[in-house]
Amino acid sequence: MRNAVQQIDPAGEIRDSQEIEHNVSLLIEKWHDALHQVRDGTVAARIHLDCRYTGSISESCLEFAALDRVLYNLINNSAQHTADGQVYFAIFPPDEDTVPPADLRFVVYNRSTPEHLRLLAQRYDETMGELFLGGFTTGGTGHGLRICAEFVTNAYGLQSVEQAIAERYCGAARIDEFFVNWIHWPTSDR
Repeated sequence: MRNAVQQIDPAGEIRDSQEIEHNVSLLIEKWHDALHQVRDGTVAARIHLDCRYTGSISESCLEFAALDRVLYNLINNSAQHTADGQVYFAIFPPDEDTVPPADLRFVVYNRSTPEHLRLLAQRYDETMGELFLGGFTTGGTGHGLRICAEFVTNAYGLQSVEQAIAERYCGAARIDEFFVNWIHWPTSDR
C-alpha cells in the first residue's frame, strides 16, 4: 500500500524506497503456471507465462510493488473474463535491438466470451485502449485498468493517463476471439 498512498508509513516508505534491484525472476516465480482465483473464488484460470527478458525490472520495493499491482490487476481482469480458463502473460522488450532494453512490454490476454467481446465492441469498437480511462465494468468497480494506467503514467513521468494511452504505454485490443491488453514499464537496466 505504501507504493500508492504516501505518508501512510514514513519509516516503511524510506526502507522500501532504498535502492534494491528486483529481477524479473520474481515475476516468473509468482506467475509461471500459476492457478489464479478471482476474489469471489468462483473463477480460476491457469496462467501461461512467456518471458523473454532476464534482467532487473525495478530499483526499489516501492517500484516493484507498483508493477506487481498493475500486473495483478491485468491478470485478475483476464481471469474473470476467460472463456476457457486460460490466461496468457508475455514479457518482452518492445525493441529487441536495444541492449539493455530501456522498457519492457507486459501483455496479458485471454480467449474471451462472445458476450464480453460484444459488450466491449459496443462501447469501444476501435478505441479499446480507452478502457484504461476507467469506468467500464461487467461486475467490478471499473477502476482496475485506470489504476494500472495511473501507475504506468507515474513510472514514465507522463502528464496524464490520456497521454499514456495516446502514446501506447498502455492499451487494449481485440484480436479474433482474444482480449489483449498491455502496459510498458521502464527497466532498471536502462
